[in-house]
This record gives sequence, structure tokens and C-alpha cells, in this order.
Amino acid sequence: GGLEVRVWLPAAAPEPEAVQLVQPQPAAPEADEHGPGSDLDVLYAEDEPVNRLLMQAMLGRLPGVSLRVACDGAEALEMVSEARPDLLLTDMHLGDMTGLQLAARLGADPATAGLRIAAVSADAMPESREAAEAAGFIDYLLKPIVREELEGLLDRVRALRG
Repeated sequence: GGLEVRVWLPAAAPEPEAVQLVQPQPAAPEADEHGPGSDLDVLYAEDEPVNRLLMQAMLGRLPGVSLRVACDGAEALEMVSEARPDLLLTDMHLGDMTGLQLAARLGADPATAGLRIAAVSADAMPESREAAEAAGFIDYLLKPIVREELEGLLDRVRALRG
């Protein structure tokens, strides 16, 4: 069950007068690590491709945010071990584990304990939110994501990061 839609659009060459040369811009000075304007490293663990694309679209528009995406809990664990993010956003129902299980595994490893984790879930049940809070999650964002709530979370993480 489901709907599959395919759209074919013919490629068109741009009009010669519409082509403009873009002058290279001087590189912006690199920001100090963890200073104002520096990239906030966010890892998003999400098993649904559409939700990954939506998050990429939302965070791709925000300056100073670097987004990495994991397709399941195992990949998120691997990516955190390679480079610890400033924030892990996780769906609460990943294909291979829950967000709570992911948080427990990260918390059990001294190298990843204390990682800032926030839930991104369609599960609006109060007990789900309470379980995430008890597990140390710093926030619980409901899908569909409200842009201002996500930006507020990122601002709080920047402030905590120092």
C-alpha cells in the first residue's frame, strides 16, 4: 500500500544572456572553535528518509549549523565515536533500537557519556516525554517540527557549549 509518483521534466539550456559569471568571494575568517558563529555539530539519527530530508532542509538554512545524518542507531553510535557532536537529535523509534536504548548505550560509555541528546518524535504520549526526560534528554521536539522550537534548542546548546 502506498503511492508512488514520478515526475519527468525536460532539461532546458539556459538562455545565453541569463548566464552570469559569479565572482569568487573572499573566504570568511574561520571562527574560533566553540565561539560565536562557529559551526554547531549536530547529528540526527532517523530511519525515515523523508524525515531526514526535512531536517536537512530545515538545518541547511541555518547559518553556523553542521548536520550529519545517521540512518539507524548503530550508525549513530559509530558516528558519535568518530566525532562527538554538540547535539544528538534522535527519533524515538529507530529501525534497530529506540532513542532511549541509543541514549543508554551512549551513557554507558565514558567517552560518550554526558552527550546532549534531544528527541524528535511523533510520539506525543506524556509517558514517552517523561521517559526521555528521565533518561537525561535535554528536549523533546514533536513532529512536525516547529522551526522556532528547533532554533531555540540550538541556541540553548550553543549557550551550554560555551
